[in-house]
Amino acid sequence: RTVKSCVGSTWCRYGVQDSVSFAIRVENRYKGIRSPHKMKSAVSGCVRECAEAQGKDFGMIATENGYNLYVGGNGGSDPVHAELLAADIDEDTVIKYLDRYIMYYILTAERLERTAVWQKKLPSGKTGGGPIEHLKEVIIEDSLGICDELDKRMH
Repeated sequence: RTVKSCVGSTWCRYGVQDSVSFAIRVENRYKGIRSPHKMKSAVSGCVRECAEAQGKDFGMIATENGYNLYVGGNGGSDPVHAELLAADIDEDTVIKYLDRYIMYYILTAERLERTAVWQKKLPSGKTGGGPIEHLKEVIIEDSLGICDELDKRMH
């Protein structure tokens, strides 16, 4: 699927990052990946959120310092807002965390299960912060010791 983007800093006075170039990079990286269900994504060039990144399986919203990475959203008849996985990270870190998130999803979700449904079923984090805390522990802190394996499987 294509990665939706707004026009970003290239054509918009509010844009703080080049969302179009980053969207193309993300699209080319995950093009054709086999996953339990379709995955939609978006890159917004500022907090005005023209690309609706928080309504996608994964989305990036530009900040002055990089991007905020949101995961587990979807639209449709039962919309779910994506949750913030990491804030103010550079493009390479977004890709690293996305690689791990997507591979964790591929390896653990049921067939035809969207990310929002899968994410809700994950265990809560160590301090009771819910599934998003669990994802931060697994993807950023490597609490399960599987990040090297997730990285290898994506390449």
